[in-house]
Amino acid sequence: MVLCGRGSLGVKSAKRRPGSLKRRPSRGRDALIVGLGFIFIGFLFMFIVLPQIANDFVVSQASSAANKAAFEAIPIGNDVVVHGELTGNPTIEGDAVVLVREQLEFTTTGNESDWDWEEIEREIPLLVLTIDGGSVVLTTVSGPVNLRGERHEVVDAVAGTGFADTFPYQEQRLAEGSTRTFTFKNGDQVTTLGTKAGENEIAIRELFGGTPAQLSAELAKGATIFTIGTWCLFGFGGLALLLAVWAAVRGRF
Repeated sequence: MVLCGRGSLGVKSAKRRPGSLKRRPSRGRDALIVGLGFIFIGFLFMFIVLPQIANDFVVSQASSAANKAAFEAIPIGNDVVVHGELTGNPTIEGDAVVLVREQLEFTTTGNESDWDWEEIEREIPLLVLTIDGGSVVLTTVSGPVNLRGERHEVVDAVAGTGFADTFPYQEQRLAEGSTRTFTFKNGDQVTTLGTKAGENEIAIRELFGGTPAQLSAELAKGATIFTIGTWCLFGFGGLALLLAVWAAVRGRF
């Protein structure tokens, strides 16, 4: 009788190489990170972005100076809305006294690509705004200024070769490198919102082509959009946290 040692029958014992065990995806941790990220952004919107939008909306409703006498009665440092006509301002390009130019770019982030307008030039000098009974000076010392409402627009199109490399805009197709230029001119009726910075000066945050009522409606729309977006962030964040808890309960954290 021939005795065979253990393993001599040709059956090799299975040995696992270090690192051969695959780790399960930590879905719970991923959900936790995503959830906290959404909630963090939601709090930023709630405590930083929304209060400023709400304040501007309230100012647009209650702090409109209808004439120069009303403007002079407002204390320096208070927010104010003034409607009037741009007059006597030096031109920047052509007959424009305010200019913002954007260029069309095809951007790629990760695995996603999309068309986007990138600002490449902005010119907002000191401006004179004529109102009933006098005029005021508009400055940009308070920081970036939102330009919106009715503005003059000029599109400088770059021709493309087909649908794949062009972007639809105003009943035409634009290739990368096309520009659009928004301007205000002397004679335009605009509404400004900002802080009274001097006896005859406003540090503006908004330069709006239209009336105070139209600006107020625009701000209300923006506030509504940001409010809905904020609660959606909280909702998605809460859902992701619930998934993280569920993963922890099932031992997949």
